[in-house]
Amino acid sequence: MRSLLLIALFALCSTVAAQGWSNAPDCDADPDRQFYPHDDCVKYWWCINGEAQLMLCSPWTYFNPQTSRCDFPENVDTSNCRVWTCEADGITYAGTECNEYFECEHGEPVQKFCADGLYYNADTGFCDFPANVDTSTCNGPTTTTSTTTTTPTTTTTPTTTTTSTTTTPTTTTTARTTTTSGPTWSKPPDCDADPGRLFYPHDDCIKYWWCINGEAILMLCSPGTYFNPQTSRCDYPENVDTSNCRVWTCEADGITYAGADCNEYYRCEHGQPVQKFCTDGLYYNADTGMCDFPANVDTSTCNSPTTTTSTTTTTPTTTTIPTTTTTSPTTTTTSPTTTARTTTISGPTWPKPPDCNADPGRQFYPNDECNKYWWCINGEAQLMLCAPGTYFNPQTSRCDFPENVDTSNCRVWTCEADGITYAGAECNEYYECEHGEPVQKFCADGLYYNADTGFCDFPSHVDTTTCNVSAFWDEKYD
Repeated sequence: MRSLLLIALFALCSTVAAQGWSNAPDCDADPDRQFYPHDDCVKYWWCINGEAQLMLCSPWTYFNPQTSRCDFPENVDTSNCRVWTCEADGITYAGTECNEYFECEHGEPVQKFCADGLYYNADTGFCDFPANVDTSTCNGPTTTTSTTTTTPTTTTTPTTTTTSTTTTPTTTTTARTTTTSGPTWSKPPDCDADPGRLFYPHDDCIKYWWCINGEAILMLCSPGTYFNPQTSRCDYPENVDTSNCRVWTCEADGITYAGADCNEYYRCEHGQPVQKFCTDGLYYNADTGMCDFPANVDTSTCNSPTTTTSTTTTTPTTTTIPTTTTTSPTTTTTSPTTTARTTTISGPTWPKPPDCNADPGRQFYPNDECNKYWWCINGEAQLMLCAPGTYFNPQTSRCDFPENVDTSNCRVWTCEADGITYAGAECNEYYECEHGEPVQKFCADGLYYNADTGFCDFPSHVDTTTCNVSAFWDEKYD
């Protein structure tokens, strides 16, 4: 998002240097205050339910104590905080999670993670045992593990970090914790059956169910840890009895596993499970190992989004669309048997939300971009994106193959040159042409895509009636 720096249309804000908190602030001291600056300009503390969480601004933005949000560098007084600089490859900086760090490569900080069971030690610049790291300066697993760990046979450091001699901890090797296998829940437990119980094990060792306000939410442990039913927390593998749950293994690239959210999955790459997301409107089908239509997926085994649009900052990969069905917002139908263009009649399009209450029986309305449509849900219009390679067909009210859709009344996305951008469905989402294909991107925290300028911009400069505004950003930045 280097283009963010091109938006120099805003006057330099007058800011005053403020105290930075390298350690977690006392959230209870000022219950009404949510945000505290960190002594690293790119970080800040967020008080949530009385607990301070260390957060990271999006690339090329810094936390602005005057506005309590991430902002452009030119608007932030950095005299009282440290700016990350990458003057040479190999320089490292601590991330927000204790096992996370950033290493300079080709002039840019690149996110890395320590090997399982190790934390980044900012004093040495290497990954180390948790006992040697000040965990008050980072987010440790909320489910911290027993204080004694099995000592690795060698001290592991990132393969991309310059090696140096580190002191081997004196921690002694401990025997495997004795646990007893018990029941697991592949589907949501009944939280009301035992109101005092918060956590239930899943039949995937890395997952667990968390009862919040009587609803079971599927959660994932941090990489390198499993859920321990005996302690109701995520723990090191050597402390967990995995005889009653499934361990994810990546014996070959391409193996996939279902994530916690219905549109999320993990794909083995180079021996590690890598998070991926299905294209808009599709869910991961664990039975077939592919993204599929929601009607074909057992959504009781995952967290269904309130809408089918994706809001994650991870760039989804293009996945295989099932060959036996065509994309449909409501029904699964047999693929067209002919490639002849269907005769359709051009009608009105809605660049802005239609009045869903004007025709309560109507669910779908075409947008003026061929691959978008409006979906009326509980009287509110949600902007949706068809799966890649399909357009919305107003005649059938479903996404269809291009040869079956009359595109004379809507705009087709074309990627004649790299760098061309198009607005997505979410206000902070856009698509940028790369190698002839539109690639999903997201603006930095607190910014929305401005279709008039082709850049990310402040929300006040964007017509938010043409996109879905995230309730999270409304609450955070109002």
